[in-house]
Amino acid sequence: KLFLECLSIEELKSRVTSAEPLINIVFVNGTIDRKVRGVSSLANLRTTILKYGEVSKISNARVKHNGTRLFLSSSGKKSLSDLGIVHNDIIEIVDINAATASTAQTLRNNC
Repeated sequence: KLFLECLSIEELKSRVTSAEPLINIVFVNGTIDRKVRGVSSLANLRTTILKYGEVSKISNARVKHNGTRLFLSSSGKKSLSDLGIVHNDIIEIVDINAATASTAQTLRNNC
């Protein structure tokens, strides 16, 4: 009981944060490049995409890293470091709803 009384949640949070490896990632969504600084390499891919990827729904996201497609059904639960995503890597994201809407608009404009 004495040990629990000595614990400081704020101190523990700051220790974890200071030990957590942070990386910078470049998200490419169509023609827009967005560099995000200070992303935890221990965060899973799904959480990272939801937070920084700017997609309408996670089920609409198509993700590539180093030219390899990552399937969110299996890779989404893995940490960025487990997937080999390191400092200044590029993650390509396609929101298929936005891409479909853009293609439909282009077709309408050309008719």
